[in-house]
Amino acid sequence: MNGHVMPSPDAAEGTVKYYDGIAFNDVTDVDPYGRIEAEKLKEFLLKLAKQLKFVKENGKYYIQCTYPEIPEGYKWSLGITIFNKDGTTDGILHLDVILNG
Repeated sequence: MNGHVMPSPDAAEGTVKYYDGIAFNDVTDVDPYGRIEAEKLKEFLLKLAKQLKFVKENGKYYIQCTYPEIPEGYKWSLGITIFNKDGTTDGILHLDVILNG
């Protein structure tokens, strides 16, 4: 799915599309460098956080996640670090998760 289009009254204001229920305006929600603005990014990150699940299978713990849909041209890169009580760390890194292509 490529978002649901809802044209804005003024073309200079961009086009609003919805991605997993989050409204995204291709003009006002993007900075001059083409990055998603921080406040809009928080909405997508909170949606992701709500979709994380911690499950136990066969005595081991796993993290499951369904990535929310995001606007075309952007991709998820997720890293999780676990800080153990003994001072060591364990981590996972999922790079270049392309959602729209």
